[in-house]
Amino acid sequence: MQKCLKYLTKVSAFLSKVNDKVLWKECLPFNGPLHHITFVYGDGHSFFALFSTFLSKLINDYIQHHVWKPVMESLQWWQAILGKSCSSHSLTSRCPMDPDAWVDASMDRVIGVVIGQKWAAWRLIPGWDEEGRIIGWARCTVLYLEVLILIKQGFINCPVTV
Repeated sequence: MQKCLKYLTKVSAFLSKVNDKVLWKECLPFNGPLHHITFVYGDGHSFFALFSTFLSKLINDYIQHHVWKPVMESLQWWQAILGKSCSSHSLTSRCPMDPDAWVDASMDRVIGVVIGQKWAAWRLIPGWDEEGRIIGWARCTVLYLEVLILIKQGFINCPVTV
């Protein structure tokens, strides 16, 4: 409970600087605590990543930087989470699950997904690579399809209806 309130106070104080520029040394004290509490608040990993990425871009100890808007929004998420009643959370390890999932895309207009022993493939329509689309677009598309399949099969817990 004390750590929760301690972290909440730090995050709230930092958020009060929303329009100020900050130094690296002002951001660094958040890195450890935010990383630490992601073990308790597992959903915080993606919000911690934003802050960690921002911190990695501050390469000079003496130059002030505006805090990126997504970083401020992630800290607002932490503030909301830490502002709730700080109850206990289980630290029991989650069961590791490897769906053995793979994707591939080729310039021959074929994309495919393999999950375990099952697979699916799609042929892209002619002209898919027009309007600036490149192989990276096809790879992102097949990755998106794989995520949808993994959600449907229950490998990924997603609150959004697919």
